[in-house]
Amino acid sequence: MKIPRCRKRSLIRTLREQLERTKGAFESKVVEMFLKGLSVRSIGPILDGLLGLPISAGQVSRLAREWDHLAGEFHQRPLEDRYVYLFLDAIHLKRRSAPRLFRTMGQARQKVVLVAYGVTREGIKELIGFRLECSEAEAGWRRFLGSLRRRGLAGGSLKLIITDGGKGLLNALDDFYPESLRQRCWFHKMSNVLSHVKKAHQRACLNQLRSAYNAESRAAAERAYSAWARAWASEEPSAVRCVEHDLEALLAFHAMPKRHWKMVRTTNAIERCFREVRRRTRSIGCFVNDASLERMIYGLFRFINQKRAGKACPRPLGPGVCAEFKAALKAA
Repeated sequence: MKIPRCRKRSLIRTLREQLERTKGAFESKVVEMFLKGLSVRSIGPILDGLLGLPISAGQVSRLAREWDHLAGEFHQRPLEDRYVYLFLDAIHLKRRSAPRLFRTMGQARQKVVLVAYGVTREGIKELIGFRLECSEAEAGWRRFLGSLRRRGLAGGSLKLIITDGGKGLLNALDDFYPESLRQRCWFHKMSNVLSHVKKAHQRACLNQLRSAYNAESRAAAERAYSAWARAWASEEPSAVRCVEHDLEALLAFHAMPKRHWKMVRTTNAIERCFREVRRRTRSIGCFVNDASLERMIYGLFRFINQKRAGKACPRPLGPGVCAEFKAALKAA
């Protein structure tokens, strides 16, 4: 660009500073467009049609790679021990981790993202952290939970941990947060029960089982479960054993304040975030490497956290949550 000569040096310096600020904001918006759902190939034609600025897919990828250091800082940042509820779950995504010759291998293109989602004493929902692993095995969860604990999440305020019931995660939790109550996700358990029930009985069986987690108290929930078990013990014994094995963990949410029951009896809170991840990654299909996958997950989680920052959930925990928790636990 031709810069006109001017006796006032401050004018040229001001113009250059303005151009640098505009350039940084423009590059940031290009990356945001990529993280919010546009593919790297579709951003260029859009900007070319609006601004007359052709941007290639490679340029968008290079701009996105500048977020790698932000993702590293996110993984290393210290954590405050202020979370009352902790949701733990994982999402499976595709990654091109082997040459084309080995694509027939079952695990060659699978990557698992372990995710921790918390609710603070003030009622703020936050995606705390994530880690890329090859599977949901116990060793991977131990590495992830160990990282959270070393950075400050000791579990002093933690009242309830909500999981889908994976054995690897449950075994790892015994060593890191043994004193916290465990809640088994009712949605996942209902899906497990569905796999044990004959198709002709599925609707009636599940409708009756719903009365157990919709009960007004733990005693009422136990009575509803007993009635359901007696009704289906002869026709669907495997379904009854499936629920009986985890009954204590399924009813743990009754020890929490009643206004929080709907929020903590399933892992739906973290599943909503996974839905956003799947919507964005559907256009990508398969990630090239771990760095591109981690960059995308970090950008989406950062966007979600910024959107929820300072906004308490409709059922804030409040300063009296500990006293209310103890009273509910004593009554249960």
